[in-house]
Amino acid sequence: MSSDGLESRALLEESEALRRNLEETAVSEVPIQPRFRVLREVVEDYRGLRKTVDGLLFELHHPFRNWKVILPELRGFALKNLDSYKHHPRGHEAVGLILDVFMEALTTARRREVQTQALECLLTYMEKVVHTCLGADSERYGRVLGKSLESLRELPQAQKELLARGYHPVKRMGLELLAREENGSSLGPLNGLLIELLRITYLQWLQEEDPVVWFRGEFGQEPPSGPLRDLLAELSHDRLKAYLSFLESLDGGSSAGDTARKLLQMPGHLELVRMYRELPDRMAAMHLPSKEGGEDLLRDGKILLLFKIMDTSRLSEIHEETLRDIQRSLSGMIRSEPAERLESFLLKTFALLKENVVHYPRTALQCIHAIGQEVFRKGQSRLVEVFLEQVVRFGFQPPEVTGVDTEWQWLCNPNHLLNIRIWLDLICLQPKWCTTLLSALIINLKLAGTCIRDTDLFQKDISKLLNSDIA
Repeated sequence: MSSDGLESRALLEESEALRRNLEETAVSEVPIQPRFRVLREVVEDYRGLRKTVDGLLFELHHPFRNWKVILPELRGFALKNLDSYKHHPRGHEAVGLILDVFMEALTTARRREVQTQALECLLTYMEKVVHTCLGADSERYGRVLGKSLESLRELPQAQKELLARGYHPVKRMGLELLAREENGSSLGPLNGLLIELLRITYLQWLQEEDPVVWFRGEFGQEPPSGPLRDLLAELSHDRLKAYLSFLESLDGGSSAGDTARKLLQMPGHLELVRMYRELPDRMAAMHLPSKEGGEDLLRDGKILLLFKIMDTSRLSEIHEETLRDIQRSLSGMIRSEPAERLESFLLKTFALLKENVVHYPRTALQCIHAIGQEVFRKGQSRLVEVFLEQVVRFGFQPPEVTGVDTEWQWLCNPNHLLNIRIWLDLICLQPKWCTTLLSALIINLKLAGTCIRDTDLFQKDISKLLNSDIA
């Protein structure tokens, strides 16, 4: 018997509560609802598929369903074997049933990550059905898709907001649906869903600060004519309100195909995020002289706009990329600007890094490393002092050892060793300036401990430290 088996047996003997719980939840067979029999009927002639379906049906009817296990298995099976269902007379029923299961997971799961997973499975499968099945039997499969689209429109508000911000956009499926079914039965439900999602998107963005108003407040003038002004106008509250007015004006007089075509041309959440992502580069390419005709008011425009993006929670999809852009922009400023102009930007950058370290710890540490290298090269004592103070205040990534994996490797915080290496590398650059940072490293290691594997080759870092001017 393996060591894992011995340990499990010992645990069962020691834990009476665990033993009883396993006995009470163990199930040898489950009754299958009649409506699910079509899944088995469609693959009756395929022994391997029949066995897979039986396993899925058992999991679906288990009294303690685990959606995190069921969803990836059902998704893989459904996508791989859609052709088998497509050519069967009752294939549309089986497809509709699979869509219903994904919808049930979406509406009954309590955890946000499971809801997101279920939604991704549902939309991926719907898109596959549109691409694969509409040409074969458009009427029956169109009704199946229409039912699922109606169900999506009737979701609770929180889940519709999740759908509106999803990485798997409904619009892409809608374009495919429109191309394959100009006046099909599914276009009406598609239009209803698109109107609902676009309305949610525009109302949510109206809660954020108008970027045109932000520009006026930050620079004291209107945006200069050109690509920057055009893009800001697209994101302005006036434009969003115009979109909402258009949605309200749709009265059903046009055909479903014409309405769908108009709705699919309107920007959704991801399109608005992409526009915001383009703004910093548009800003960097523009010049706005002051009223006195002196300095360029947009001199620091790009980094100020990047800070604004980081302050906007609705742009979380591009926050990690924006952090890297801030690091590149600030590194360039450190090389070219006088030290007295840099301190406020440095403080703002560290404040943003600290706010986002939970979500992007590795990116935050890499930003600190790159900025530190530029600060040390500049050699301005006041700037170095501010930087080192902020690094210590930023905090340290503890090892957070939680156990071992199946290969007996330590499970710990992967950013712990990166944090040590970055601090050591900064210390090696200017050891005489970094006594505070070295003291902070020693204290943190003393308090939190460390976790370094033999395979991490940490000896190289120690050799580099000893070969620096540490003495």
